[in-house]
Amino acid sequence: MTNMIEYLAEVVCRGVIAGVAVGTPEQEVRAALGPGGAETRQKGSVFVDYGLVEVVLSAGHCQSIMLQVHRFAFDDDRRAPGVLAPHFPPPPWVVPFQDLRAAIELRSANGVEDHRHHPGSRTYRVVDSDALINVLDGEQVVIGGTHPVAAGDVWSIELLSRP
Repeated sequence: MTNMIEYLAEVVCRGVIAGVAVGTPEQEVRAALGPGGAETRQKGSVFVDYGLVEVVLSAGHCQSIMLQVHRFAFDDDRRAPGVLAPHFPPPPWVVPFQDLRAAIELRSANGVEDHRHHPGSRTYRVVDSDALINVLDGEQVVIGGTHPVAAGDVWSIELLSRP
């Protein structure tokens, strides 16, 4: 689990996963993440869902990357793209935000700051990369199965273009 936390910290600090960042040309995204993503087209964009990783492609480039971390807490048929599989243990697992934050703060000169709060969740921004980390807040949530995603656990990570 520690290696996974450290890998995720590296991803959010650099804004890159498997060599893919916002702005990467579509062909390079597809080559890096491989086949097998479920595609949905909407308003000129293509959403490609690889399980843990979702990318939005538009105008021939990657527009955003989402890591749907919560999926591994309850759904053992979810998977990471083959190139990422060595970094993640078999499900189920959760990522405690405090563990991820500690790993980020070892790598980031400016750390993590509170970004926004919504009922049931809190979003933090990694200052050096503008990555967003969505964390459950409030009551414990159990999604399917028996493995809870609880307050303080990472729900998702978003890699976005800088404003």
